[in-house]
Amino acid sequence: MEPVFRRFSEFHEMHAKMMALFPDHTLPALPGKIYVGRSHVRHVSEKRRVQLNNYVQLLLKMDSIVAESDLLCTFLHRMIRDDTDASKMEEELLESNSNSISMDAVATHPKIKLCISYNSSDQLLSVMVRHVRNLVPVSGTNTANPYVKVYVLPDPYKATKKKTKVAKKTLHPTFNETLEYRIPQVDLVSRTLYLCVWDQASLPKQCLGALTIDIASLNQLTSGSEDWYNLDNKH
Repeated sequence: MEPVFRRFSEFHEMHAKMMALFPDHTLPALPGKIYVGRSHVRHVSEKRRVQLNNYVQLLLKMDSIVAESDLLCTFLHRMIRDDTDASKMEEELLESNSNSISMDAVATHPKIKLCISYNSSDQLLSVMVRHVRNLVPVSGTNTANPYVKVYVLPDPYKATKKKTKVAKKTLHPTFNETLEYRIPQVDLVSRTLYLCVWDQASLPKQCLGALTIDIASLNQLTSGSEDWYNLDNKH
């Protein structure tokens, strides 16, 4: 799987925010910054990479409120700079004391985080697609270019189809996109959400996981129902 790259200063900032956000949880200790001569930078960089990977693994093994928090998911989301040529990135890592993180640390069931809400005055159903985790790539590959399609069923003509942007080279995408549907409140009880995570890179395109949600089963729609849902593996 493609790694993500973060500088120590970014780790430090994230750790401080985690401590403020979860004061009642005992977070793992963040490895300290080490100052060394240039002749030892490669050895120290590799040592710190291992330490910070262990730090991330410990965070991901904590209670779901921490491990699946938006703060941590966003921190581990791949960015454009992570696609930089590997050899160039390695040189930059050594120069800037950055570190690579592998998301292979904790392999669990594919899942998606959604925030679903309904505004009765506007008759507007909002589906916020936040994060997807632990996608299983198509056979013969080790990554994907995922995006999410959403339908409101019944929909025989696929008129309700909406989709997110495409995330590049990741099995753990963060979208934070809201898809909206204008539906009379009286019709909500008979409607079902259908979501599918597709891989744009596969030929033909393949569904990496799908989910069906009965809207009537959701609680607190007016204030927003936010939760992680397991995806059914489709390949």
